Amino acid sequence: MSRALVCPPFAGGGAGFCRGWTDVPDAGPRIAPVQLPGRKELFAEDPYDDVVTAAA
Repeated sequence: MSRALVCPPFAGGGAGFCRGWTDVPDAGPRIAPVQLPGRKELFAEDPYDDVVTAAA
């Protein structure tokens, strides 16, 4: 079974912080950086206003 480590951005940050972690050995977890609307290159998009919508 493949496992993923989902990496949401910290306050004020973006997915770029975690992208360097994607080069891990095959036995390690799959790293899944998350870029949310309203941050970095998605700055022009409306941000989520609740966690349920973001998780979907």
